[in-house]
Amino acid sequence: MSRRRTTTEVEMGSDSFLDIIANIVGILIILIVIAAIRVSQAPVPTLNIEAAPEISSQQPKPEEELKTVSVPEVDPTPVHIELDEALIAQVEKLQTELTRLNEQTRDQSRQLNLLQADLEKASKENRSLNHQIEHLNQLRNRAELKRAELKEEQNKTQSRIDQLTRVLEEIEQQKSPTQELRHEVTPVSKQTSGKEIHFQIKNNQISVLPIEELIAEMKEEIPQNLNWLVKFNEYNGEVGPIRGFRMTYKVAREALSTLEQLQQGHGMMKVGVQRWELVQEELLLAETYETALEPNSSFQAALMQANSESTLTFWVYPDSFETFQKIKEVVHQNGFLVAARPIPFGAPIAGSPNGTHSASQ
Repeated sequence: MSRRRTTTEVEMGSDSFLDIIANIVGILIILIVIAAIRVSQAPVPTLNIEAAPEISSQQPKPEEELKTVSVPEVDPTPVHIELDEALIAQVEKLQTELTRLNEQTRDQSRQLNLLQADLEKASKENRSLNHQIEHLNQLRNRAELKRAELKEEQNKTQSRIDQLTRVLEEIEQQKSPTQELRHEVTPVSKQTSGKEIHFQIKNNQISVLPIEELIAEMKEEIPQNLNWLVKFNEYNGEVGPIRGFRMTYKVAREALSTLEQLQQGHGMMKVGVQRWELVQEELLLAETYETALEPNSSFQAALMQANSESTLTFWVYPDSFETFQKIKEVVHQNGFLVAARPIPFGAPIAGSPNGTHSASQ
């Protein structure tokens, strides 16, 4: 629908026409005044009547009255007041022009009314068009936001596929080395319930995983994004780095149970962490087996924070099982519970509400 453009041509034409009318009326007034002046200055014929004789007190005889009283003669020629014919013609011409201009004024008034009606109609159409444009802009913004979310999910899925592909290639290329089998009595395992301290063993090096510290930062960051959660129901964030690790996470709104609605009211909102994932930085504090056993190592500092109910969870990559067995014997001798989580190459260290707890031995 094309937008109609409004101009000021009608207003300019109306003003010009009113100026013409005012000028013509002024001319007419001037001409009428001139005609009145000329008429007043025209000579007026007078009737000459001789003075009547005085009537004496004595009554004359009829014969004497006829002889003494004389009646003056009156000129029978009619009196004519001559007006300027050119002036009369000009006045008639101006009257004709005034009549024509009055008709033209009525025509232009009708045209002006039609134009005003068209202008009101165009204004209504313009307002309706603006509402439609605003609605389309809102739909476009929603579509762009949804497309960005889908693009992010696609990138994550592609990254996961690439990681799994690399893991598969490494497994296929690796040769099964000959290892010494040691027979040990498998201890009874139980699910962890106390404090859990996490370590990564990769490339035969041990790193302390700052999972608890990163989760604490995540809990502080979530309340700052409640407006986003109210609007979009979910939020993707990142905290860290701490000791060479960052944590990406995703939180979303969760439905309140009937009991929670009764206790907290319908206006409350429940937020839960859907997933978290550790991302390793290039600068990573990692220690060999020998360095980890030294008194001032990061591994020993982490053990100082544990108690008798704590569980030491080791995320072990395929190339570091031998180092894990060594460190496991050491921590068992010191009375700690140990949990192992084998993890393939390329797979991230992650957690979610649907995951499983570590099983300690």
